[in-house]
Amino acid sequence: MLFSAVKQDNGYNSLAIRAIEAMERDHGVHVRQRVAAEEREVQESIDAFAARGVGNIVLLGSTYAEQARRAAARHPRVRFTLLDAAVEAPNVRSVVFREEEGAYLAGLAAALTGRGGTVGFLGGMPIPPIHRFGCGFIQGVLAGAPKARVAVRYASADLDGFRDTAKAARAASELLEEGAGVVFVASGLAGIAALETVAAAGRLSVGVDTNQNGTHPGRVLTSVIKRVDVALRRTVEDGLAGQWRPGVLHLGLADGAIDWARDEHNEALVAPLAARVEEARRRIAIGRIRVGAPEDTPACAVLTPKS
Repeated sequence: MLFSAVKQDNGYNSLAIRAIEAMERDHGVHVRQRVAAEEREVQESIDAFAARGVGNIVLLGSTYAEQARRAAARHPRVRFTLLDAAVEAPNVRSVVFREEEGAYLAGLAAALTGRGGTVGFLGGMPIPPIHRFGCGFIQGVLAGAPKARVAVRYASADLDGFRDTAKAARAASELLEEGAGVVFVASGLAGIAALETVAAAGRLSVGVDTNQNGTHPGRVLTSVIKRVDVALRRTVEDGLAGQWRPGVLHLGLADGAIDWARDEHNEALVAPLAARVEEARRRIAIGRIRVGAPEDTPACAVLTPKS
């Protein structure tokens, strides 16, 4: 398994590590792990795994899409699983999350707090999964407060947006200066600093990937949970059962792979609005509410950085 940038990020990658530990314990499999950010490191790592006879390689993150495409051609007998991007190849399974479904719930909650005149979205960098988070959030906000304004910032144009805490904190400060009463922080490890910035200002934030409600109790409205562990467990169990197949696998609310977080740390915040959010959750899961994709939703054009 290849991780991009860092392994322990208190979010996306940390969930993957948790899944690895569970699979090694429950199924007796051994998962080799490497961190590879630069293209040369990625290629060398994949080639080294293949040379050692590793038949299944998992690449965590959409930034690995092009490397996955090339590696699949170089190693046709290896099965690749790519998370967060779609690559068409006879030996690649692409797992794409419906982040927009959980983000819609967070956006609706943000609108219903009464602080939704202006809300903020802070993405780590402008890539498809982050756009899906942002687009779902915007749609949820507008469902609850049609006249609301959504301000958008990216911490960086590259992977620094997920690891540079100073950049994330600065972007959060800019959103607060624009009057954002709630800020959705989708910026990985760097986002921890943004959550702290928002809490210190007395505003509300929304966490991402894991349940971050407890980082600043009473100041984190909710978290959009992205169950990377569910996707990895399904991939490994499919492989062990001989049911692994290439193609694109979409996972969302109905699959238990996306959700919003409600616990003792945010109960006082969400209790007044939980019934409406839960109803939206139910309707999304059964297909009664369709959350649009960024390319099909005019309101989400704000997510595309101006050149």
